Amino acid sequence: MSRHILLVCLAAAVLSGCGRRGAVPLSYDPPGSTITTSKPIEAPVRRSWSLGGINVTNTYDGARLNGLERTNDTLLVGRITPENAPLNNSAW
Repeated sequence: MSRHILLVCLAAAVLSGCGRRGAVPLSYDPPGSTITTSKPIEAPVRRSWSLGGINVTNTYDGARLNGLERTNDTLLVGRITPENAPLNNSAW
């Protein structure tokens, strides 16, 4: 019997934390953030690169590579640019 009472009390304690509180959630954009919703989105050109036997592509959903160049025989430099600018300088 005491095990059932303990289980009921534990369930009540857990479920009491699931209720809605009076606090209002914060806005996603902090005050002073840069709003870019009206700016056009620049999608990257979809293509593949083959540099020195290394093949790289951005032809799939979510790929963000905008450019790739080979600077020497051991170094490739990738370029990822934002979809729109200016970037939001907030800490979020």
